[in-house]
Amino acid sequence: MIILADDDLPRPPEHVFSLATPAHMLVKLHWEISGLKKALSGPPEHIGYMHAPSYHAYNIAVTVWHMTDWVWKASSAEQRTEMFASLGIPATGVEKKDFPAFQNTVRRKSHAIHICRQVATGSKHVTVTKYPDPNVRVEMRWECASAQSGEIGYQYRLVISDNGKERPALDVFKEAFKDWERYLGAWGFTEGTPVVGTPPTTSEGR
Repeated sequence: MIILADDDLPRPPEHVFSLATPAHMLVKLHWEISGLKKALSGPPEHIGYMHAPSYHAYNIAVTVWHMTDWVWKASSAEQRTEMFASLGIPATGVEKKDFPAFQNTVRRKSHAIHICRQVATGSKHVTVTKYPDPNVRVEMRWECASAQSGEIGYQYRLVISDNGKERPALDVFKEAFKDWERYLGAWGFTEGTPVVGTPPTTSEGR
């Protein structure tokens, strides 16, 4: 995981607050995952924030998928050549062909990113009409849990079902983060930045 340095930061795009590079987006993703873990670990601060974990999950999935846009726009011609070589796909030099090929290959090679694309697209557009995956489904659950005091309470859970196998959404998001961390490191987007840690681990059953 990388952390931002104050010196010589590139200027963000004119319609973006502060964020200017794929590395910045990776930090944002780390922060969002930390926020989801916190939202899952205790009661909501306000009754109106009952579904805060779902809101965090929405943001995380969108950030994960749109990392493809940030990486593409930030990459030079030489970097794109290296990226395509590392992904094992040919480049045509035509952006309208190469960018979709890049996105599709990233999601094929990282199933966690593929899942996040389904969640991000569904969250933003209600339905997934392009490259839908009927094997990916998400669900919010209230599950009964015993507290240390012996009292019975309820636990908010976000579950992703992938081809019939259920996983905590937080685990999928952490996997997507690690995949992007590996990609950005391999493609030179995080060079010279100090390591500060990895996304927080999830409690059993979260």
